[in-house]
Amino acid sequence: MHAFLMLLPFVTVQNRCFSTGSKVCWEVECRLAALQLKTKIESLILGFKEKDTMTFGRTSLRLGVFAGVTLVCSATYGQLTSAANMQIMQNSQNSKEQKDASAAGADKSFVKKVLEGGMIEIQTSQLALQKSDNDELKRFAQRMVDDHSKLGEDMKSTAGQIGVKVPSEPAKKDRAMIARLQGLSGSEFDKAYVKLMLDDHEADAIAFKQEMSTGKVPVVKDAATKYDPVIENHLQMIKDIAKQMNVGTSAM
Repeated sequence: MHAFLMLLPFVTVQNRCFSTGSKVCWEVECRLAALQLKTKIESLILGFKEKDTMTFGRTSLRLGVFAGVTLVCSATYGQLTSAANMQIMQNSQNSKEQKDASAAGADKSFVKKVLEGGMIEIQTSQLALQKSDNDELKRFAQRMVDDHSKLGEDMKSTAGQIGVKVPSEPAKKDRAMIARLQGLSGSEFDKAYVKLMLDDHEADAIAFKQEMSTGKVPVVKDAATKYDPVIENHLQMIKDIAKQMNVGTSAM
């Protein structure tokens, strides 16, 4: 009965701390429980009165029992502390894996968006080559076809390395926008195309720099670093054209 009562502090510690996996909780609480046990044993030992041999025998027996309880409690303390440490390590590993998965997800999303955006810029630039009478705009459109075709091929290789499925066509909303451009002509087409290229490349410049800064997958970061200067050059080119044509980011 005494042994069971002395183990109660450790049972209480287990119930209170195991669900949290807190290392501080385990260490502090278990040490307090051990101190309480030590105090109880010392108190009981001091309370024994060795009046005769029989009493002395009973005292020795009790001391043996208490020593056994102490060993059991010490072993329990070690087991509980070990279990707590294992739980803390597992929680830490799970947290790291979740963060890594989230980071990898952001890298994959970047690759997919670059591939989809590249298809839009190539297809709309091909329309510009057919529809526009503005020579400077057509030179820009040809540059878009050439550069984004190369970027797309490199990004497809990157996608294969990280398990991203290469999209076969632009997203539904982007297909609708391409269809709208197909229905325009003359200056209306030119302004709509310039507005689209301006908006897309401003968004691209931000996305590429963010990937360079926060990306976790080396092959994706390398691709972003390689093509960031190309995107910046495209953005400056279309800004100059937009200024000449009086096209701003709010006009469409």
